[in-house]
Amino acid sequence: MIAGPLIGALLAATAAGADLPPETDLRPSTDGAWTIGGLLVEAHDGALTVRGERVGMLVERPVADPAGAWLAAALDVDGSVSLVWVTGDGSPSGWRVLATHGALDRIAVAPDGAGAVFAAPNSQGVTGLWYVDAETGAQTRLTNPEHPSYAAGNGPPPGFVPPPHRDPPRFVGDRVVWSAVDGQHEARLPAAPQ
Repeated sequence: MIAGPLIGALLAATAAGADLPPETDLRPSTDGAWTIGGLLVEAHDGALTVRGERVGMLVERPVADPAGAWLAAALDVDGSVSLVWVTGDGSPSGWRVLATHGALDRIAVAPDGAGAVFAAPNSQGVTGLWYVDAETGAQTRLTNPEHPSYAAGNGPPPGFVPPPHRDPPRFVGDRVVWSAVDGQHEARLPAAPQ
């Protein structure tokens, strides 16, 4: 995760033309501001604002659609980390919370904007990947479900899959793929509702 105070330096370096670490394929705007669905979204001093309203402190760099249809950000909102989705879709605030966990990072958004994948721990503290549908907010755990052996303190549960190490996952067809400390991994996305 990128700590809130570091995001300002990251955005300043971007504005100065510096190369960004390869944490996303999408670059933030050069001035820390985006127009999403006609709304002004800005990153200042580690905080994200929509329409001038402070939404929360950035946990890592936001991911924005180059065409301006959406922006996804992991924000510390009242002590929990939330995946905030900005679309300017006519909601009163222009943004909504899709998911909230004690920790959340490594956000990747599907190329069509239909959903996002992120890393977050389960109730036992085992980090895995989750998928959230952008329209309904329905969440599906893709890796590392609850397992009784972990609660007993016996180390990682059988079938443990390490979460992304540095970069967020990438969408490839009906799967997401990522690099972990022990190599490449993949998980199948949930089927689209009919």
